[in-house]
Amino acid sequence: MDHQRLGNDISVGKRLLIAVVIAAVVTLPFWLTHEEPVTGPVTFADESRQVGDVVAVKCPFRMPRQNNAQCYRAYAPQDWTAYESGGDSGPLISILALVLTPANGASEPDPFVYLEGGPGFAGVPAEYNDFGADGWLRWAHEPVLETGRAMIFVDTRGLGYSEPALHCPAALRAAWQDLKRKPLERDLGSTVFDADTACFRALEAQGVDLAAYQSDYAVRDLALLRRGLGIDQWNLYGISYGAQTALNLLNVDEEGVRSVIFDSPSYDRVSVFPDDQAAFDRVLDQIELRCAPGGDLVNCGEGIKAKLVALQAQLREKPIPVRGQPFGSAVYMGDREVMLVVHDALYQADGQERILRIVEALADQPANYISSLSNWAMDWHQTLYWSYLNKAFSWPVHLTTTCRENDHGPSSGPSEWPVYTPEEEVYSRRLCQEMNIIYRGAAIDAADFSGVPALVLSGERDVITPPLYGQELAADIEGVHVTHPRESHGVMFWTGDECLVDAAVDFVEGLEFAVSKDCLKER
Repeated sequence: MDHQRLGNDISVGKRLLIAVVIAAVVTLPFWLTHEEPVTGPVTFADESRQVGDVVAVKCPFRMPRQNNAQCYRAYAPQDWTAYESGGDSGPLISILALVLTPANGASEPDPFVYLEGGPGFAGVPAEYNDFGADGWLRWAHEPVLETGRAMIFVDTRGLGYSEPALHCPAALRAAWQDLKRKPLERDLGSTVFDADTACFRALEAQGVDLAAYQSDYAVRDLALLRRGLGIDQWNLYGISYGAQTALNLLNVDEEGVRSVIFDSPSYDRVSVFPDDQAAFDRVLDQIELRCAPGGDLVNCGEGIKAKLVALQAQLREKPIPVRGQPFGSAVYMGDREVMLVVHDALYQADGQERILRIVEALADQPANYISSLSNWAMDWHQTLYWSYLNKAFSWPVHLTTTCRENDHGPSSGPSEWPVYTPEEEVYSRRLCQEMNIIYRGAAIDAADFSGVPALVLSGERDVITPPLYGQELAADIEGVHVTHPRESHGVMFWTGDECLVDAAVDFVEGLEFAVSKDCLKER
């Protein structure tokens, strides 16, 4: 053995260890005192541009050389109402579109437009950084690209790479820090509310008109984008809230729409608190039935509702500290947080089976559980973190849209397994009032667009947009409605049934829909 080399290796190791320790000591004060900015960077569009300009730009994220993808910016007024009346419409904004073309180029003139949900989630999937022939993005949407159609993804106003993008990092951090207090010590109505309102005021001081960042204006931007790209008609696919965006777009640009696929639509979801609670209760009823004698769920024990009530009582008294890594500070899993974890799990097709395991695991954990050493705990930590600090999500845009389009009146009464607590309902109403965003009243009637070819997809196990919403939408627009018996939220691209995806793509091709029973059979 080369002892000199071994000695040198040990010496290098010591120096590296010393360097790491010094770096930790030097940066510790920064991490202890670092504060998130009140808002993210607020950058309006280039003033040399004009309303209606749509220009090819370099994508603002890393792209491979051979990608068959191009980014565009479309320039629009911040205030469409003022612009259309000849008034002061404020500074220019822009939205970003990513156009992904088939490997041999687009042979069909009518592209397929992916409209993301939320509201408030960015639509350009830039985090994948791989748009080449073997990339995730191209692979996931290959059935569409094989029809010869390009796919378009859009960061609508206020989101992602649009200008400006609206974010409240300090407010989100305040909400996350509030989870580090035990449930009875939390301060949603004061500390977190003050952080939210401070962000709203700071955005307004930088020229942001909060009331302009909602769907009525976002769909006008999309119509402008379509015209600027020289597209006569395109095919819309809207998932979750994106289905509502598609309906809003029909309201302002029906002539530009060739067909629509509404996936897991929230049609007629108006009174947000009681409607969401009813959707959740419906899924709990499904689990109860599947756990009953003769059902297909085993090892259920007592009903899921009773288990949730007991678990909430347990965690209210002794919340569990949850860490993402061994030396991180804990957030507390209390009675409210367990509902977030359960609700999040039920978005998945296997969520009903999964939450039985989650509830049992949480019920068995001691209050001083060192959760960073458990994969379960890391999953729970990520669920909570995702709910509060997802960087692809804009809290201001979510609020301005929901405050305008949903009635935030109180629930009919408290639930034993609440999706929203009474404190959260009051908090939401206060935020709407603080931003001066007024509920617009009656929703858009899909019957006004009954001539547009429409396919409506629902999941029987959907925890947020039950099939009844899809049935009502399909009846009004005179489209085809399909309920997938084993899916939850998001049916087309999230399902494991390739035949259903192919059938939906065939609908875009020929504007007729037929699907085999094999696609929809139960497991």
